[in-house]
Amino acid sequence: EQLDLRTLSEHVAATRIKNVRAVALGRWRMDAWYFSPYPCIKDDGMTCDMLRVCEFCLAPSPSASLAVAKAHACTCPARHPPGCEIYRDGDLSVFEVSGKDQPTYSSRLCLLAKLFLDHKVLWRPEDVHTFRYYVLCEAGPHGYELLGYFSKDQSCPHGYNLACLLTLPPHQRKGYGHLLIDLS
Repeated sequence: EQLDLRTLSEHVAATRIKNVRAVALGRWRMDAWYFSPYPCIKDDGMTCDMLRVCEFCLAPSPSASLAVAKAHACTCPARHPPGCEIYRDGDLSVFEVSGKDQPTYSSRLCLLAKLFLDHKVLWRPEDVHTFRYYVLCEAGPHGYELLGYFSKDQSCPHGYNLACLLTLPPHQRKGYGHLLIDLS
């Protein structure tokens, strides 16, 4: 979808300043590359030094406290993305997540992706309902670790088969991007 000039200029102005320095996702700490409009981060011009994100449900916490993250991990029932496992090869699995059925998870996935993709513009729960997300994970001792994903817009009249693709920084250059493209 094309953005009108006013919307595009508002987006450029709002995203000029990075609001998250780093994100902790499971065992990984990654420097953020771009602005992401996480609702839990105050819009006061300050930068969140460390955003902790649950590696299973993707719930964000702007608290830098490891204790807060561990408390959530103990109570979080998720151990893999919501949706059906549609692919497995050894420890790798792909889960199909419907934006319509799982708007919270889908929105959180988009917000996380926005930290690493400059031109991603859809992330709100009301924006994700026409998309399907194919989430690549690796099975581990405590659950499935997020490696990357691709999405498809189910309402696209042009029949595009790929709307967005991301391999998280610690997992780049391992062939996962090629796997995601092949699966799309």
